[in-house]
Amino acid sequence: MADQAQGDPFVLFLVHESDWFPRVMPWQGKGLILTGHSHYGQVTFFGLPLIRPAGAKKYWRGRYDLGDHLSMLVSAGLGTVHIHARFFARPDLLLLRFGKK
Repeated sequence: MADQAQGDPFVLFLVHESDWFPRVMPWQGKGLILTGHSHYGQVTFFGLPLIRPAGAKKYWRGRYDLGDHLSMLVSAGLGTVHIHARFFARPDLLLLRFGKK
């Protein structure tokens, strides 16, 4: 997969747990990483997450620019973990449209 990705002009990479992407994505080319699992902390206190699932400790919310042409979007998703409730951590669902500039 890494050999194919290096020749591609743009790579869309899907990974469930955001903190795993550096281990499984060996290139730094053009691309977009879509991930989730964090639930935006699920329970927050003044915007800080009280619960961060394993695999979503460093990258837990929003957009991260990881290089000149590489970004990651972390979705809050719709589910929960440990407790079946959310407090000040709204769920979300991403709708992405791809096309020419």
